[in-house]
Amino acid sequence: MDNVCNISQYANFKIANSTCQDVVDYLFDNSPLLWKLLYYNTYNGKPHEQSDLTNEQKASMIIGDPNELNATVDKNILFQMELDEAISIAVPQVRFFLGDICATNGKNGYLELNIQIIVPNKQATFIAPYSARADRAVAILQELTRVLNGTIVPDTKMQSELFMNKAAPYGAGRSTGWYRQKQNTNYAGYVGVFSNLIV
Repeated sequence: MDNVCNISQYANFKIANSTCQDVVDYLFDNSPLLWKLLYYNTYNGKPHEQSDLTNEQKASMIIGDPNELNATVDKNILFQMELDEAISIAVPQVRFFLGDICATNGKNGYLELNIQIIVPNKQATFIAPYSARADRAVAILQELTRVLNGTIVPDTKMQSELFMNKAAPYGAGRSTGWYRQKQNTNYAGYVGVFSNLIV
């Protein structure tokens, strides 16, 4: 039959397997302020004025083994959706997980990268060059937006830059943006959605 579809012509979305790790790897080398905002987490820590963290310090902040995720996890970078109320958050966290993965035609589509920022209320404010009462969650989302929005993460199968643009074609940006969340009386933050075109 001449009309039979050739399955090899269709997208397989394999990029979804590594997107979150690829983005964290990119941030590892390209966002020194993010790591300082997470590490120097006291009110008077003045993260903007601190030295950049070493690779060893940054690596120790990333959860490696899923078995480490328990009620007392103190890692700053996690790969998990949503906040488990059983977890006691002692440090600011940034969580990476995938959102919608949609086809726009037989070969292409888009993938949503979700980033959840969770900050304990006792660490929510800090001293910054622009304010004596800066909002840590806002500073983190601003830094993530500065580094990721409009960036093609190298050595991946992304076909476009990561973007926040609700007017993007095919509805690829319909969910993009940052959305305020209040987890409970102890934590608050944002969930952000970036999108990118993929094979």
